[in-house]
Amino acid sequence: MKYHMSRLGRDYLQAGFYTDNYFPEHGIRFIAVNDMVDSDEGENELAPFRNVMNEMYARDISRKVRSAHRIRGNSGEPLSQSPYGYMKSPDNPKKWLIDPEASKVVKDIFRMYLEGKGTDTIARILEEKEILNCTAYWQSKGIGRGGKKTQPNPCKWKNSTV
Repeated sequence: MKYHMSRLGRDYLQAGFYTDNYFPEHGIRFIAVNDMVDSDEGENELAPFRNVMNEMYARDISRKVRSAHRIRGNSGEPLSQSPYGYMKSPDNPKKWLIDPEASKVVKDIFRMYLEGKGTDTIARILEEKEILNCTAYWQSKGIGRGGKKTQPNPCKWKNSTV
């Protein structure tokens, strides 16, 4: 295996267990090129300290990322992609605008629900009206959503989506 020590694990005790016990017992050679660690050359005196520092670094970065997300969220900046019924503003991608086309579908869904129709019934009605499901709609607009694959029927709605 070729790894950077920090990629082996975030818990210094667990990383130490693998490098000191598990790998040698199972005949696994561990190489961390950037840290100049090679298990064939025997114990590395600095490895335990690197493991502790890597864990501390991971915790520090995690705190900073959570803090940055909290600050962005508190300032009203979206932290995710816009949901179905909204779109990113062409002038400011950090702002959402109502998507006129998709918002009509969202309003229809709410209206049908208020009329007492269940999610299965609403999904069937949308399919019968040949309304593109969320994923197919986004793809028709050239908006990539994490590589999700479309169903054979782009108008097939799931009750969980409704």
